[in-house]
Amino acid sequence: MSDTPKKFWRKRLGAFGEDLARDYLSREGYKILDSNWECDYGELDIVAKHKETFIFVEVKTVSPGKTESAADTVGRTKQKHIQRCAELYLKDEKLVYNCRFDVIAIEYEKGTEPKLQHIIDAF
Repeated sequence: MSDTPKKFWRKRLGAFGEDLARDYLSREGYKILDSNWECDYGELDIVAKHKETFIFVEVKTVSPGKTESAADTVGRTKQKHIQRCAELYLKDEKLVYNCRFDVIAIEYEKGTEPKLQHIIDAF
């Protein structure tokens, strides 16, 4: 059996989490500059600005019952890819600002309220 349906639902869950994260950040006073920005090293889920700082946000959405939390899934390799993407983003946009890397971890199970955790300066 193909794993296409599984990939489809995982992608939908991820998009749902990114929508929640963007809404949350906007309510908190962040300006959303970009979403799903791609380069050779991967993708930046959300690029935002808060005051004079650029924030590169990795969004992880998981269903409860996973063995590791959503935040724990952003390992060292993933962090390096995000950092390389951020360098290219700033270079492409010809920007020189302070920046930081946040993680928004969302645990969601259908029929319940999502649990959102914003980890500021995660790495």
